[in-house]
Amino acid sequence: TLFKEGDTPATIYLIQSGKVSLTLERAAKGLEITALGANQVLGEQALFSAQKHEYTAVAQQEVRVLEVPVELMKAQFEKCPPGIKLLVKSL
Repeated sequence: TLFKEGDTPATIYLIQSGKVSLTLERAAKGLEITALGANQVLGEQALFSAQKHEYTAVAQQEVRVLEVPVELMKAQFEKCPPGIKLLVKSL
């Protein structure tokens, strides 16, 4: 498990290989809402919001990720020109 529903975001994950399922915990069961794989990003909403994770992220097989602390990414993002910030926020 990379993180659980309700956790405070602290890391942005860049998935290098493997599969991660995003699930909602309902009635003591995990309901898969989507799956992510190589070259996808997970947790990026932490750049723009202090909201807790709305879902649980679970590795479905061996997963290799690059973990980037949110605070480091925020510091880098703040150095970007305004046009780049606007573009990224619109994605």
